[in-house]
Amino acid sequence: NLNASMKSDQGTVTLAVDSLRFNSDDGRLRVNRASGLATYSDHNLVLQNIALVADSSRAAFSFLMQTQDTLHAEAVIDSAHVHLPDIVSFLGSSLTGDLDLTGSIWRRQGIFGGDLLTRGTFMGRRFDSLNASFRYDRGTIYIDSLFGTILEGCRIEGYGDMDMAARPEGYHLVARVDSFNLNNLVFNSFNSDLSGQLTMSGRGLNSSIMALDFDLDLTESYFDIYHAHRAAGQMTVTTSGLHVFPGFEAFYHDNRFVFEGSLEYTGELDITGQADLPYLADFVHQTFIDLPGGRGTAEFGLTGPTVDPALSGQFRSDSVWLNGFFSNDFTAGFDITSFIYSRRGTVQVAAKSGAAWSFPYDSLWAGMRIDSNLLYIDSAYLANEFSRDWGRGVLDYLAYPQTLMLDSINLELDPGRQFVSDGQQRMRIDSGGFIFDRVQIRTADGRIGVVGRADYDESLALTWEVDNIAIAPWVAMIDDSLDISGLLSSTGRIEGHIGNPVFSMQTGVDSLRFQSLLLGDLDGYVTYRDSTLQIDSCILLSPGGRHVASGAFPINLAFHSGHEFFDRRPQSIRFHGRDSRLDLVAFFLPTVEYITGDFVADLELTAVDELVTVTKAEAVVPYRNGREQGRVTANGTVRVNDINHFTYDLALNCLGLPVNYEMGDFTGMADASIRVTGVTPPRVTGTIQMPQAYYRENFAAEETGFSLLTALEGDKTWDLDLMWECPGGFWVKNSDIDAEFSGSVNILRTTGIYNFLGTLEVIRGKYFLFDKVFQITPGGQITFDNIEKPDPKLALDVTTRIRSQNQYSSDFESEGTYTYELALQVTGTLNNPIIT
Repeated sequence: NLNASMKSDQGTVTLAVDSLRFNSDDGRLRVNRASGLATYSDHNLVLQNIALVADSSRAAFSFLMQTQDTLHAEAVIDSAHVHLPDIVSFLGSSLTGDLDLTGSIWRRQGIFGGDLLTRGTFMGRRFDSLNASFRYDRGTIYIDSLFGTILEGCRIEGYGDMDMAARPEGYHLVARVDSFNLNNLVFNSFNSDLSGQLTMSGRGLNSSIMALDFDLDLTESYFDIYHAHRAAGQMTVTTSGLHVFPGFEAFYHDNRFVFEGSLEYTGELDITGQADLPYLADFVHQTFIDLPGGRGTAEFGLTGPTVDPALSGQFRSDSVWLNGFFSNDFTAGFDITSFIYSRRGTVQVAAKSGAAWSFPYDSLWAGMRIDSNLLYIDSAYLANEFSRDWGRGVLDYLAYPQTLMLDSINLELDPGRQFVSDGQQRMRIDSGGFIFDRVQIRTADGRIGVVGRADYDESLALTWEVDNIAIAPWVAMIDDSLDISGLLSSTGRIEGHIGNPVFSMQTGVDSLRFQSLLLGDLDGYVTYRDSTLQIDSCILLSPGGRHVASGAFPINLAFHSGHEFFDRRPQSIRFHGRDSRLDLVAFFLPTVEYITGDFVADLELTAVDELVTVTKAEAVVPYRNGREQGRVTANGTVRVNDINHFTYDLALNCLGLPVNYEMGDFTGMADASIRVTGVTPPRVTGTIQMPQAYYRENFAAEETGFSLLTALEGDKTWDLDLMWECPGGFWVKNSDIDAEFSGSVNILRTTGIYNFLGTLEVIRGKYFLFDKVFQITPGGQITFDNIEKPDPKLALDVTTRIRSQNQYSSDFESEGTYTYELALQVTGTLNNPIIT
């Protein structure tokens, strides 16, 4: 049906169509409604304001066609909705879709082309807004320019072509894409968000036969659940799966993965790869290992069903942190079936030279099984120079917080000293760190319990209870040169960061010993805050007395290694002691082990930096008669170089000090003025005056020496330069002699070797020889002048009276008796005397 008018004027023919309807047996040719104006003049055909409506398509356009010489045509499309099957069927193609078009199309020199803005669907794929400049020649569409948004949000800019004559169709695309979702191009493949440069060669437009070859150079993208900051390589994508060619690499930050293999969307996969992981910290909060760090390499394989494959491989590192665990030599092997869902398999871990939550180890090994959400620790072993630890348990790593139950813990600090778990140990692990619900270990006689939490940021909130635990193995872990022992009982709480902790504790140590010396029982309450140890009350009950300490002691007790213990803040410690023994002198003079005597002492120490100042030190030593007492005072400084080395500058004064030195059986009364100077071991100089002294040890044979000197010798003893003076009253009483002396001797000791210079003069006395008692003539001398060894010269005159009997030859005469005086000289040396 046609409703139109026509007119002709001077070779120009005009046709105005008000309405047109055309029916045909070929539905592609059916027109439901049409209108417009057609003008023909001078071989030119012009169509204006054409409106055309077919069954599934419609268009509004204008058209110009030139027929002179060569055919030239151009149409300007104001709007069009095209049902593709109605159009492409004339080209022998089976393309599907519905497109909304604006732009222009043309035919020049036998080539068909155009510039169109396209929206709609094409072969089931969404075109959001796509601008294309194209040409059609001999069955091929050449897309010279392509930009816009397709596939539900993918921005694209590029060029390509499509061979419509090929079967299946062939096409190519070189483009820059952003937010490309593969699943919107290849249905039922993988959701993705890819951005970057791609080159694609495709075959087939129908989903059942489609195959796409990609050469990718991607920037930050996502492939399913996997995030990559860069990726490059080749792969083939089909409607059933994809194949990744060797050398495909992906980067997560600067961590590089190289892999290859095949994957079926609903079948099997077989992918192998390697990873170079220089920055494991990039994976923080990305896996169940919440806080990784360090670096490593890995080889892995994924095989089996795509929806739930098996994972196997090995990870190695020369520096790795995993949730508070550190190693310089780490290897992990894994073989896990059903990796995505049920997760069953084995994991073996071996490590050397590291620390597990600040606890150092030399070697570590663990054998584990994964069964769904549970990680069974069948056997774990850790060893260092101080201890060996082993145990087993189970971790629920999918729970939140993760729960760790340890059925067995064994800790051996040294042979024969073992700790074992006291029941099942319960811990939880959350995003912040470890929660200790119940941790208790025990020995045959003691127990340690801890509750609270320790976080990955190294903050603590722990409460502890210790009962009857030997401290020697723990002290050795801090400094193996400290020979301190005892049984510790303590309760306390620690908070804050391990670099600046805050704690308070009530502590007792039974039978506290330093080396072989029994110090007594210690009980105290101390607090620590802002790197200051506040001693509120610390009492040592020794076998013979009571010692009390209090004050503030600035010290850095951070659990980090490599820091200085002492800083520039002042410190002040006060001591008060009363005892019947002077055994603590052995702390400063390790060879002096047998000094005894009652004393009362007060000591006040202040310090700035490492310089300790003795501002008040006084000890009162009562005499045995109880009516008098001696006194010792001290002042000066001690610089703490480290825990075992000091620099001394001390002055000591003694007045009427009773001395009782059991080694050599030496007692007496002393006045002294002494200085201690220098670095450990320091030098001791000064004068000792003894108005009264007794030495009762027997003189030794030449090959054995004197026990007094033997005890005091050694290469670590303090050097001495002391002037010993005795105006009289120095008695030597033993099986060889009973005599009183006066005089002075310079006592020298260097690197533990003694020398004596001086003279002792006999005031009176007796010398025992040949079962006789000899009187020693006053004025005799013992002279010390042998610089090589303490063997004094003797110059003694001794006399005794000898009683004798005479035998007469006459029978009438009786036998008679008489006495005479025997005088001898004792010369030579003490070790080799000569008697004449």
